[in-house]
Amino acid sequence: MSLMKTWSHLSSLMAAVAIFLTASGASAQKTDILVLRNGDRITGEVKELSHGLLRYSTDDAGTLGVEWDEVASLTSIHTFEVELATERKLFGSLSEGPEPGTMEVAGEVLPMITIVAITEISPGFWKRTSGYLDVGWTLAKANKAHTTTIGAESRYRGQKLDATAAVSFYQQGQDSTDVTRNSSLSLDLNRLYGTVWAWRFIGEVSQNDELGRDLRTFVGSGVRRRIVRTNRMDASWSAGLDGSREQYADESESTLSAEFFAGADFAAFRLDSPELDLTSDLSTFTSLTEGGRFRFDFNVRVQYEVFEDFFVALTLESEYDNKPPSETPNTKTDYTSELTVGWSW
Repeated sequence: MSLMKTWSHLSSLMAAVAIFLTASGASAQKTDILVLRNGDRITGEVKELSHGLLRYSTDDAGTLGVEWDEVASLTSIHTFEVELATERKLFGSLSEGPEPGTMEVAGEVLPMITIVAITEISPGFWKRTSGYLDVGWTLAKANKAHTTTIGAESRYRGQKLDATAAVSFYQQGQDSTDVTRNSSLSLDLNRLYGTVWAWRFIGEVSQNDELGRDLRTFVGSGVRRRIVRTNRMDASWSAGLDGSREQYADESESTLSAEFFAGADFAAFRLDSPELDLTSDLSTFTSLTEGGRFRFDFNVRVQYEVFEDFFVALTLESEYDNKPPSETPNTKTDYTSELTVGWSW
């Protein structure tokens, strides 16, 4: 029954992600002006600057990826959030500065090399979202072993809110053994205070047959602090408290637990096209109600762009629990590795 509940939750989130993928907001009129260092002048629409790459939509050439150090000037009448390497944020339209290599935002002249992110503050909900969907499937003829993986993530970025919803599904089976599943859905909300601090709210629903866990739900809250952000990397740490409820296959009653969580995430990016991104995150949970219990989740993802918006990705997900409330599993550790293809937007 717990598996059915988990799959129901998983299906609901996948449906929401599908809506994200298919919905489209009204397109802004392409009146922005991009001037490159070689003198080319391109009319289009600023999508975002992130990881040292400016995404710029045009009518004739589609969406371009332009390295930020190749941009001579950029102008737009729309409102943007402009983030600086000095951890300041400005809000306003984009204008060419009085000197080469400068930009004017909200009446302030900025050296362009100090700008690490530009995000449009659009009234349209869908234009503030980004994400990806990837899938993988394998079949071995000899014993009819099959593996199915699905991963999706959608992120909403507003002026004061950064929210990410993610879903992961892994299934493995063959003729001679039972099907093994490992799935999760999660929500990560961050109320932003400047560019460094955020108040973080997290929630997750998951199940893992390998560890004998039918269902785990937990919610928590704490703080997050950015350590560094440049055009090549991004890192932060977080800490707080959470409460969890777990149901294991060989247990008739669920287990309640209070925990202290701490974690760190890191991302590095290659600016040249095709893009190459590496992201990783570590989350640790120390029980405050079960003496000596400790668990952690660790994930690494490498994504390589094959052509515009389409990619191949290698993902490693691992989970460890030194004192699971169940005697069924033969191991305290589970991990999966996945090679998938997907699409980002």
